[in-house]
Amino acid sequence: MKIFIENFGPIKNFELIINKLMIFIGRNNSGKSYSSLLVEIINSTFMDLTETFPAIIGESEFPYYILEKFFDEYLLRVRRREISKRTKPKIIFDYKKVIKTLNNQDIDKLIGDLGEKIKTLKAPFRSRVPIPEDFKEKTFDHLIAKISENLKSIFFKRLSNKFSTDKISELINFNANNSKIVVKNNDLKVEFLIKKNDQIDVSFELFNVKEISKKMRKPLRDIEGEIRTFFSKNNNNRKEEIREAIVYSTMKSINIEIVDLIDFFIMKEFSNTLYLPATRSGLIQAYDTIATAYIQLAPESVTKHIEFPTLSGISADHINNLFKSESEEIYRLRRYRKTSFKEDLLRFVEDEIILGTIEFEKKKGKIKRKLIYNIKGCKIPLYRASSMVSELSSLVIFLKSLLFPDDLLIFEEPESHLHPDSQVKIAKLISKLLQNDVNLIITTHSDYFLTQINNYIKINQLPKEKVIKLFKEDLTIPKEDVSINLFKYNDVDNETYVQNIELDDYGLTKDIFFEITKELYQDSSNIDELINRELENEGNNKKT
Repeated sequence: MKIFIENFGPIKNFELIINKLMIFIGRNNSGKSYSSLLVEIINSTFMDLTETFPAIIGESEFPYYILEKFFDEYLLRVRRREISKRTKPKIIFDYKKVIKTLNNQDIDKLIGDLGEKIKTLKAPFRSRVPIPEDFKEKTFDHLIAKISENLKSIFFKRLSNKFSTDKISELINFNANNSKIVVKNNDLKVEFLIKKNDQIDVSFELFNVKEISKKMRKPLRDIEGEIRTFFSKNNNNRKEEIREAIVYSTMKSINIEIVDLIDFFIMKEFSNTLYLPATRSGLIQAYDTIATAYIQLAPESVTKHIEFPTLSGISADHINNLFKSESEEIYRLRRYRKTSFKEDLLRFVEDEIILGTIEFEKKKGKIKRKLIYNIKGCKIPLYRASSMVSELSSLVIFLKSLLFPDDLLIFEEPESHLHPDSQVKIAKLISKLLQNDVNLIITTHSDYFLTQINNYIKINQLPKEKVIKLFKEDLTIPKEDVSINLFKYNDVDNETYVQNIELDDYGLTKDIFFEITKELYQDSSNIDELINRELENEGNNKKT
């Protein structure tokens, strides 16, 4: 899958190839955080969209066609995605409106075909009943329009909340009139157009429509009773009503096929996303204060008119994730997923990097548990721990409670406040996460981190036994799983162009930090030369 970004924030143009490990490199204010947050918004938007599918295709006045099996299986999948309690748009399929646009001759032909096959109507039908093209086209167009409406509503709310603005036009590049984001793979293409009037247009295009059309040529399931009643001798009083129900059921069969295809695309390409912002250290240190204040003051806020200070969308989400990490319900909802990998990862972070554990300590009389750093049995408040411990505390909590295989972890500046030795160990952690099917987006300024990631790409050429002999474990990263994106900011135009850096068997084909290293080397050489001249002049002066 690819995501095309145009005129979004400082980004002029960016083609992001979705991969297991995506690394964003570039100077500050070049749009790395804008891009990573946009990917999180897109992921969440599509995951939220799937939760609206039952409402789109299931709500109706017609009592005849209830897809119990479909909805049971579907809701189980949705529950496993950890349904949130936020209000979701309920833009439903208007079956009656579409039925009025259908050609009566097509309806008569469908009913006639069913009449001819009445003897084979035993669910599931032994014979396929052709669905008229007009049914398929009008049903398809109406459903795609409803899905697009939902996408627009969800994307707008996500965008506004994450960037903490109701004026989404502020996110458009200074030099442009609109911003375009395109999500595309072999199955479909979705385009979001953010306009200067703070509106969003969404276009939703499914490819291989002919193949989809073939799949629609399947039996009309679960309405055998209605069909038999229609063709019975005692149907005069309900004939029109049952005729309409058969048409409705036909359209719903079409909708199920389309929704199932879109749901498959979403499940294949998108996942639950967790975001570790660059500001995580301050947020986690303020967690106890924020948690206590909000919980204690909330009941009094109505009577005393207390105004809560607002948090940015990213900060609020991070605090919310810390709240959720204390909930057993999260683990229960997602317990079916593989969790054994966590012990190894946690042991590595706690034993090799922070040299202690991060724990929630419940104190008597306290509403919320307190975060503490436990080092060799000595428990100290997190705000008194080192900056490195604060920086990595959120990661530890995510590993304990929230992060699972197949999730996407967006990790901004993992090297922050870390000694070079620890930065190299974080690179090792990234390799371990990849080995356990966690997908990652990393923004970084660290040459140490990037060099070690490059080492893990290079050793992929070696036989595994030699890799294990060298590193005591398999830390290889296949180059096919990595995309490295260099953000180049143009000071004159205030725009960023993003270049995808090529990788070969030896990893990076370009020294990302070469220009900076070159400048430092040149400065050092110039200083050495000036010092040598000065010493030479002093020596000459002494002689004279």
